[in-house]
Order: sequence, then structure tokens, then C-alpha cells
Amino acid sequence: MKKYKDLFNEGLLDDLLGDFNNDEPESTIPKATRVTKSRRKFRPRITKAERPTGFFEYIYSEKELKDTIKQDLGLSYSLPATIELFAQENKGVTDSVILDFSVDELDMIREYSRVIRDGWTGKSSAADMKILKADIKNNGIQNHGVIDMRRMRNGDVATLLGEGNHRLTIAKELGIKTMPVKIYYQTSN
Repeated sequence: MKKYKDLFNEGLLDDLLGDFNNDEPESTIPKATRVTKSRRKFRPRITKAERPTGFFEYIYSEKELKDTIKQDLGLSYSLPATIELFAQENKGVTDSVILDFSVDELDMIREYSRVIRDGWTGKSSAADMKILKADIKNNGIQNHGVIDMRRMRNGDVATLLGEGNHRLTIAKELGIKTMPVKIYYQTSN
């Protein structure tokens, strides 16, 4: 059995090498960038925004987030509204809060399409996915995913589901409607 360090190094190397394995000319690469034959890497979702002038404001619960979205933006609670709150109002949820978002909304910001091709997802084997799928079917999604929101130098916000792409793929297959996530924010200098 491989040690955790070896599995980490293999995954890291796989991701690094995959980024350089585009076999299509740049002009023909669509929304999903081809990385290998067994997976697709997607670009972050970009939300246009101005560079904020004030300090970042924290929100400490899902209820407070829902109220703030309604009050500041006049919108209902959703992932796009949460992204817009960060983009326009410079407000975001602390990383101690686990949120439930629609699987369909999370699919719009996924980093990888983790479908099984040739017995492999690009990171996990078909056997690993079968075990994970059975666990999720019996117990639900127990571990949260991670959304990375990064404010770029021009003020725009790039959003990506950095962790949880396998769980998202399985949730879609099983018809699960929501998935738990945490959001981590970054700002460029």
C-alpha cells in the first residue's frame, strides 16, 4: 500500500504535468481546456467587478449570508449571489462556515470533469470511485468541498471548485441536489 506522501506527490505531479499536456492549438481550445484523454480542466468562472476601496467584511453564518445577500443585492441565496456579494460588496463567509449549494451551480465552477474513462478519472481509479459512490449513496456527502474565490488585480473575481470535483460528479450521478462547501478567499496585491 502506498504511503500518503507518495499519493500526494503523485497527485501533485499529475496536476503539474497535466497543465502542460495540451495537444490542441490554443485557438481551438474551448471553455474546457483539454489536459489528458481522461479528464478536462476548466477555467475559473470570472465575475466582473471594480477593485474594492474598503476592507473585506466577514459573515459568520449561513443565515447572516442569506440576509446580507437579500439586503445588499436584493437577490435570493445562491452561489452566483454569494460570488456577486464578494465581487461587488467585498463581503464573504468565514472559512468556519459550511454552506450548502446546488449541485447545478457548483457544476458551473468545477475545476475538473471527474468522469471515468479507461478506468481512470485523472486522479482516482474506477475502483476508488465505486467505493466513494457507495459511501455517498449510503451516508450522503460527509466531507465538504472547497471553493476558491480570488480577487484579481483588476478587481474581477475568479471562482473555482478546487476540492470536491469527484464528489460533485457522483452527486450528479446519484441525483443529489446540494453539496456542502467552504469558501476560501484570496486577494491579489
